[in-house]
Amino acid sequence: MTGQVIFGPVHIAWLLGIAVAAAWLTHLWRRNRVPRQALRAVLGCLLAGSELQRYFHDGLPWPSGLPLQPCNVTAWVAVAACITLSPLAIEYVYFVGLAGAGMAVITPDMGADWPARFFISHGVLIVTACVLTFGNPAPLRQGAVWRAYGLLVAGAGVMGIFDWAFGANYLYLRGKPANVSLYDWMGPWPVYIVSAALFALSLFWLLWLPWRYSSGRHSTQHAFMRQAEI
Repeated sequence: MTGQVIFGPVHIAWLLGIAVAAAWLTHLWRRNRVPRQALRAVLGCLLAGSELQRYFHDGLPWPSGLPLQPCNVTAWVAVAACITLSPLAIEYVYFVGLAGAGMAVITPDMGADWPARFFISHGVLIVTACVLTFGNPAPLRQGAVWRAYGLLVAGAGVMGIFDWAFGANYLYLRGKPANVSLYDWMGPWPVYIVSAALFALSLFWLLWLPWRYSSGRHSTQHAFMRQAEI
């Protein structure tokens, strides 16, 4: 799939397909029209399969080709969330997964060549985040934004140390992407790192809005509902 243009027909088709899949599967989950354990298993297998396929296809070249980008890490957290329904894992997948994978598919950093597996892997992560949150009758817990953001910042700190020690550029902490991206509007290094951190926090708060008024009413139901679905 070469010669694509951002917001061209193929790109828009992928975006619409991901949005429709997320809405449809979330609706089926909420209406109990699919076995929930089976859907969790399918999503978890797709997430794990997408990551493993990437390892076999691209290899794991040291130090810049390791699965340490946020979406890679979030994919494995999403696998754990599908298996355990851990509230913390679900919070992380919802905020980091939707914000990170959402921005990745909207503004891909892959030049003119975006293979289908790029949209499939990120799309499955988006679908999983929606199903595990909007499909669940119990909302996210109070303080979810700060817990997820704290974990993201802590992970970025670890990646920063790794980048400095081995000359990698995970999270683009040492330099902007080679292709046009949102970083180009966030200032020079290292200013764009602070700008990106604030932008991420803003996205997290926007994602929190659907839960702002409902979390207080249903917080006591979350553990019970989670156990009932396992």
